[in-house]
Amino acid sequence: MDETTKEFMSCWMGHLEEHLKNIRLIDARIPGSHDSNTLSLRKTPLGSLGQCQDVPVFEQLCLGVRYLDLRYGEESGKPGVQRDQHGPLRGGDFWVSVEELGRFLREQGREKEIVIVNLQSESKLSKTAKTLTIRKLGELLGSLLVTGADAENWFYPGKTTFGDMWERQKRVVILSLGPLLRDCGLESQELRNAGVLQMEAFKVSEWHDVNNVEEIFRRNLRGLDTRP
Repeated sequence: MDETTKEFMSCWMGHLEEHLKNIRLIDARIPGSHDSNTLSLRKTPLGSLGQCQDVPVFEQLCLGVRYLDLRYGEESGKPGVQRDQHGPLRGGDFWVSVEELGRFLREQGREKEIVIVNLQSESKLSKTAKTLTIRKLGELLGSLLVTGADAENWFYPGKTTFGDMWERQKRVVILSLGPLLRDCGLESQELRNAGVLQMEAFKVSEWHDVNNVEEIFRRNLRGLDTRP
């Protein structure tokens, strides 16, 4: 990739501002990466079996990725310590990737970049771990996050446009797949102000687990016909 292309991809939403401002999030083709934070697994025994990426999250974002698939697991006996995890395989400090996301978005010239995060625990979490995880995400990403209160008042992917996000200076949507928000020990008001949304409340299409490419395309096309 030449330098001109790299510069464009690192801020592509900003470069396309006029084209994107009235586009709903649901209608955008957003490039993403699978198991985005698995680079650290390469340093562990058998880790290469779970490593899906060759560059860290920050570099993926610089290359144009705007959908991150972040998976983590609680370190045994240490509720506040989360590790990169893919299935049973664990790697380095999970929070490094979250910090890289925040650093990327706060750099000058990236004020229009929006990132959607699929957040998924690969192991059972204690109530303490859930509380600490939700609060740590808030500490690291702060006002960039779309909150539960935002979801009650104005945010919904089937209606919300890029312009709506920019107007409110909200640039990270975290959708949690799994039980993170259930029985997490937070009072309702704190949970409402937290920057983590339940994935199931926003799903507009289904994952089709079939080993046939043509059938996957057929089912996805049917989903496009029925989306909001």
